[in-house]
Amino acid sequence: MSMGSIGRSISNQQQALLRGQARSKPDQIRQRELWSSFCFFSSTVAGDIPQITPAGVLLPNEYPIFVTPQGQNGQGYPGGYQLNLRDTNLPGVNRVSDQQNFSYWELGVSVVPLRQDVIARDPTSMSFGDPNPEDVDQLCGNVVLQIVYLTNAITLGLIGDFPSPGGPSIVAPTAMDYSMGQNVAQTSGGFAEGAAGAPWDGRQARASNTGGGITPAPALRRKLDVPIFLNSGDTYSFKFLVTRPIQLRNVKNGGTGGFHLRFDAWAVESFREQG
Repeated sequence: MSMGSIGRSISNQQQALLRGQARSKPDQIRQRELWSSFCFFSSTVAGDIPQITPAGVLLPNEYPIFVTPQGQNGQGYPGGYQLNLRDTNLPGVNRVSDQQNFSYWELGVSVVPLRQDVIARDPTSMSFGDPNPEDVDQLCGNVVLQIVYLTNAITLGLIGDFPSPGGPSIVAPTAMDYSMGQNVAQTSGGFAEGAAGAPWDGRQARASNTGGGITPAPALRRKLDVPIFLNSGDTYSFKFLVTRPIQLRNVKNGGTGGFHLRFDAWAVESFREQG
């Protein structure tokens, strides 16, 4: 089959999806961004089940998103904390409603700072600020993004394959991008931080942006040649898969003790207003 024929086949399939099946007869169409986040945090508070150890190790596990609605606890948050609009904007849970159809064309993953109220739970284990760029590099090369249909998980790629424009990255480093270790002579710029002793006593990268001072832009996410089609009534979720322990920096060694992984998709949606 020629590439032109494949393109027409994809277009025809999207047309059939957006025009609606027997379960859904939409009468409107629009584009919008859909997102969901998982909270990774470190804590010594009794009763917490953190994903990051006090030594800064991110534990292997499956971390699902699009499974907890706004106003409820889940997706990594400590007990008593609810997801809000910052964390997810999909009203349904683990399922496309009968009045909606989605065609996902662009995907992205952002590593963003923890919410302030989560940090306040244990400020000795977590701190404010952007995640350390070296930690971001570790996450991008080791965390896998998957989509799950019922019990069938499809690997889409490493989260580093779905970059966020403007996100932190270790590129073109200068002295202004680095701090220095406690036992290093005061000649390399920046403030001293981190405990003495290998491997954390050297200069530490703090901030360097691939896109300047811009926020993540959904229209610039990775565009898929073949979109992800989600029909009304489909059961699905996405998840971050960590297959082995990942060593990150704890607060003492220049880390933040936690972060959010925020997945978003720029989608075409057909729908029918309820009422």
